[in-house]
Amino acid sequence: MKTTGLIHSVIFGHAPSDVVHTCSPHERSRYPLQAPESAPQLRRTTGGLFATIAHAAHGTWRIVSSLLLLTLLFSSCTVQPEPLQYGKDVCHFCKMTLMDKKFGAELVTHKGKIYRFDDLNCMLNFYNSGYEAPETFQYKLVVDFTNPGQLIDATNAFYLKSSALRTPMGSEVAAFASKSSLDKHKKEMNGIFLGWGEVVTQYK
Repeated sequence: MKTTGLIHSVIFGHAPSDVVHTCSPHERSRYPLQAPESAPQLRRTTGGLFATIAHAAHGTWRIVSSLLLLTLLFSSCTVQPEPLQYGKDVCHFCKMTLMDKKFGAELVTHKGKIYRFDDLNCMLNFYNSGYEAPETFQYKLVVDFTNPGQLIDATNAFYLKSSALRTPMGSEVAAFASKSSLDKHKKEMNGIFLGWGEVVTQYK
């Protein structure tokens, strides 16, 4: 048969009416035209392919959504210190209400538990008590004497011990964010300089 007729028969399963057969009747009886199975199977395969792609896309979207949700959950659960609320917060150690904004401290565990203190000695007595292991704390914070209510990293702070300091619970120790600020008050109060390790040792 002609080429166009062959293509037509492959696609539609029968020869067009205007096809001129070049083979003899005997040959046509030996090789009858049959509807090819490839066309329906191709349609089934294509449909299955699209279904597979759609399923994969849906699965990918579910994974992306889950990752976004986990990211939001982790970000919302990020451990952060909180500002001390003077006149409201109670010292975890001595149970006195925090009043003097030049003094105060805060310990925050890796799990987000926050302990608040009105004076440095209360914080250090609790810190050395063994109630929580030192490595449990993600944040160790003290109030900067020159910036009332402002919490700073206790391990990097500079400490002044002087009998001229009227602290809430008698620690007579103030914390400073910079050495220059401490030196200025050191001359005025005739105090001594202490580092974090020395302060911690004093209350063991």
